[in-house]
Amino acid sequence: MRVIRIALLVAMAFALTACFEGEPEFTEAEQVPEEERAALENGDEDDGAEDADADADAIATATFVAEDIEFTDAPDEVPAGLVEFELVNNGAAVHNVALDDLGNEVVVEASGGETATGTIELEPGTYEYHCDIPGHEDLMRGTFEVTE
Repeated sequence: MRVIRIALLVAMAFALTACFEGEPEFTEAEQVPEEERAALENGDEDDGAEDADADADAIATATFVAEDIEFTDAPDEVPAGLVEFELVNNGAAVHNVALDDLGNEVVVEASGGETATGTIELEPGTYEYHCDIPGHEDLMRGTFEVTE
């Protein structure tokens, strides 16, 4: 009786193994999100990592450094498109970067000793920026060029 049970278990193990060795029921294209299927069906087998890298590369970074009541460093030129503004605040007071040409829109703000980021879409042209914290605007201002 015991031999029969062992033989049945071995037969079941072989049967289960055979189930996993066959061809998959779904194609590779059916196992990815719908928006990626067209690329796979056209033979462009991209795993999406390159697209993610391209998107990350498409965002430029513009770094502003604030200390006391001045920008000690700021960009002169920024490429058009999506730009991440990074504000490194080496001072004790809160500072921000606001764009005059966009209705004084604050793009990024950082407390003393902190670094913060904000993202904005920019068209080519010359932009004026300032810190809009009361009392800072006259001393903390400048311009940068957005190029194509």
